[in-house]
Amino acid sequence: MKKRYSEKIQISIFLFLLIVIIVFHSFVLLGIIPFDIVWGGKLKNHSEMISLERISLFITILMLMVGLLRAKIITFGNHPVKISVMLYTMSILFGLNSIGNLLADTNFEKFIFTPITLLLALLSWQLARTKTSETKIENT
Repeated sequence: MKKRYSEKIQISIFLFLLIVIIVFHSFVLLGIIPFDIVWGGKLKNHSEMISLERISLFITILMLMVGLLRAKIITFGNHPVKISVMLYTMSILFGLNSIGNLLADTNFEKFIFTPITLLLALLSWQLARTKTSETKIENT
């Protein structure tokens, strides 16, 4: 019982953080958040920001889809091994992103996004290595 509860908390936090990142990058694209605080503070112009933020949003939405599959909120066949491989890959990507955030010129990325991406790396790894429960996330 405790393991299933813990798994639901992990998935919930994982999905919540990905949604927050999607909203954040959407706000950067819309100009609500200045783009000089993202991408290590190294963006040179608005068109460069548009290109990189679109890529970032696309990848984050794909990661959210993997999380939704893992949570069984959406289903697309039953492929737990493939989902685990994708989660392990995401864990590595989030780990590398954490290193990049630590090396960023902006304190925002160093102190706000480093802990978030590190947590996402750990959650991805944990979700990849634990066996999927039979219940959907919304069942308690």
